[in-house]
Amino acid sequence: MEKIVICDICNTLYKVNTFNKFLEYLYLEKKIIFYIKKSFIYKVICFCLSKIKIDLNKKILVRLLKGYSKKELDYQAEIFVKEVLKDYENLIVFDYLKNYKKNKYKIILVSGTLDSIAKAICKTKNFENYIAVTLEEKNGMLTGRIKEEILYTKHEKVQEKLCSGEKELVVITDNETDLELLKMANAKIVVTSQKKLKFWEKNLSEYNYEVILLDD
Repeated sequence: MEKIVICDICNTLYKVNTFNKFLEYLYLEKKIIFYIKKSFIYKVICFCLSKIKIDLNKKILVRLLKGYSKKELDYQAEIFVKEVLKDYENLIVFDYLKNYKKNKYKIILVSGTLDSIAKAICKTKNFENYIAVTLEEKNGMLTGRIKEEILYTKHEKVQEKLCSGEKELVVITDNETDLELLKMANAKIVVTSQKKLKFWEKNLSEYNYEVILLDD
């Protein structure tokens, strides 16, 4: 039987939103964008749209990548992972993955971050594969639009790409939108803070699951 660990990236494997942090790394001179992004009104609008499965934050910020080549983005993502993200590693989760690797599990990263970032992490950490957000290209250049978003459809993508045949599946995530993905797993590991624990206690009350409790 094939053994697979599905692991989220943002706020699970790393203690930050890796997409936002990557854009900060690329656009240090555009701090005004990130100031606006953190305003209360903007956060309220993003929260309301998330209820109908629209990630406004990502749609807006992806526009900043217009004109990049995919090759250049992949190159910058590798530097970013090695030089920036290393300071934000969630070491507890990395230890879990290390132990699963020893027990012959394949590590698959499934995340709403950019595929360039997920690919760079897999390459740097020797993980087997990833499923992440892809960007639209035209004539070899990014258009500033999302080609395929997976934030709200991770469970469908995992079923489509990974779950043919009998498998033992472990899911590690902090993301509340991954609830259906967790329900698919043989072993469920929730990364959360005490403040957010009630969501999981309510929605996974019929299941056995493990909690990695982080500081609030």
